[in-house]
Amino acid sequence: MDIGFETILKVFVPFVVMMPFVEMPWGVPFALIIAKLELLPAAVLLLGGHFTLILILSHVLYKHGLDFAEKHILAKKIISRAQKINLERFKGIPELGVIAIMAFPLPVTGAWFAIPAAFMLNIKKRRAIAVAMLGSVMAMTQGLLIWTGIYKIILPWLTQKIL
Repeated sequence: MDIGFETILKVFVPFVVMMPFVEMPWGVPFALIIAKLELLPAAVLLLGGHFTLILILSHVLYKHGLDFAEKHILAKKIISRAQKINLERFKGIPELGVIAIMAFPLPVTGAWFAIPAAFMLNIKKRRAIAVAMLGSVMAMTQGLLIWTGIYKIILPWLTQKIL
């Protein structure tokens, strides 16, 4: 049985989305351009990987986070300060902040930052998972829209310059 390099790239897509600082902003172009996936398979693999990351991070953090904070003074100070944050810009709803952290396609956003933020803001685990998944869907949707547009503009230009 011969497994090609393109198949390996396609299998690797969910794992790319799980990496810190990579996640959706760089996972989408990886899926579309490097792995050469169509929109629907790319969306399924991207969301599958990101939802798995959200579930793993939330389970670990909500199960062991308080124990870690009790043992480490710096972590306890950070959590206590985060719980005192004024949430006026989000109308007093911390879930909107988690959605914003997930949805903006910037390098320091995504599940690796949104789930700890939800934990520090005392958002219940199920609600944190739900809003993180909503933000993930928003990030994936805008990433697919942006990168399919960019790819359709750049591809003809590249092929014209190369030939």
